[in-house]
Amino acid sequence: MTLLRATALAVSARGGGAAAVVEGVDLELAAGELVALVGRNGSGKTTLLRALAGLLPAAEGSIELAGGGDPRARRHAAYLPQLAAPAAWRDAIGNAALPLQAAGLDRRTARRAARSAIERTDPELLRRGGRRAAGLSGGERQRLLLAGVLALDRRVVLLDEPLSAVDAVERDRAGARLATLTGAGRGLLLVTHDPHEAARLADRVLVLAGRPGRLVATLSPGPAAARTAAERGELAEHVLRLLEADDTLASTGGAT
Repeated sequence: MTLLRATALAVSARGGGAAAVVEGVDLELAAGELVALVGRNGSGKTTLLRALAGLLPAAEGSIELAGGGDPRARRHAAYLPQLAAPAAWRDAIGNAALPLQAAGLDRRTARRAARSAIERTDPELLRRGGRRAAGLSGGERQRLLLAGVLALDRRVVLLDEPLSAVDAVERDRAGARLATLTGAGRGLLLVTHDPHEAARLADRVLVLAGRPGRLVATLSPGPAAARTAAERGELAEHVLRLLEADDTLASTGGAT
């Protein structure tokens, strides 16, 4: 079942008549799959994800989520921004509860649901449940925010570099937890600049390149769980070659 579809999509970072950051994008996200969106700095990854989350308007084309094209269908999607900041004065569980309270749950119900989500997705964080977010490491804060987004129990989950602040050991664990979430009928779209992370986690890999950004490749090597180490290495090298061939990008600046 298709949960998310973009057709001939063009998006500007500021809306209005500003130049497009991404254009001509066609993509689909199905239930039960994890898709990685890979691109260099400036290719428009974040801009595209924000448009899919309903935070930026489409300059051209269309976006449909499960439930149809109605903008209210955005309630079916959860979005974790890149380097989102937790509320420093709240404890860990209180931060994970914030997305639930924003969705209309009362504080007690939200905390209970947040604790349940942490138990399912990252139980180690419960040992820090009463600690203020200001006392957590950057990686712990990132994991906490991810647990809060997953507590929303949306079918479409949009994640902008969710493992960027996590250390190597915990990155493998967090990646494995993300992969299990697709078994609940969810579809996950994960933005990363790391071809090896994409090859390790994703069932499909989308490569965004150019300026404006366009999808230059859709790689469908099969379920990530069935991929051997050698196959992961070959896929990562393929993605890396596609990125290195993108000579139109500046080394810095622009939308990410």
